[in-house]
Amino acid sequence: MKKFDPQNKNKLDSPERKKLLPPDKVLNIIGIEKNMVIADIGCGTGYFSIPIAKLVGPKSKIYAIDISNEMLIETEKKAEEAEITNIITMKAGEESFDLLENSCDMVFSSTVLHEVDCPQEFLLQCKKIINEKGSIIILDWNKVEGKVGPPINHRISVDRVEEYAKEVGLNMDSVAYLGNNFYIIKLVL
Repeated sequence: MKKFDPQNKNKLDSPERKKLLPPDKVLNIIGIEKNMVIADIGCGTGYFSIPIAKLVGPKSKIYAIDISNEMLIETEKKAEEAEITNIITMKAGEESFDLLENSCDMVFSSTVLHEVDCPQEFLLQCKKIINEKGSIIILDWNKVEGKVGPPINHRISVDRVEEYAKEVGLNMDSVAYLGNNFYIIKLVL
């Protein structure tokens, strides 16, 4: 697994990233509703976990999951500063997360799929934790040359994500694009 260096965590909340990947716009596209239980896989500094927690309301749960303790501590700190009490941070393994099967309405993963060694295994783990009406949202770098983001050979195309999804029994429900840089794929059972 290619890992994001926690020493670069300030990049995750930079004004440049907020322009490139505006949380409000992303969350509007993915259709979050009140009282949903959502797992944010690869939560980083809580860039999406915090606004998701505000949208679903205090009676719901957001599982903020990351492989880095430093990122989880940062997410907890931000949640406390924002007086958000419905975020539960959890340390993940390389491609596994310790959540009960069928426990989430949605799994959200931002710029993680291109980092994992086995995308099919990652998607299979996500599939296990969504309920029968749940969805998996994959936001990642579009496979085009760009001035920002990972090199093109590290990116995964939309077609390839669909192939991986089919291999593990998931279906692509929709695809949206954020400019030329990102796609947002909704996968369902």
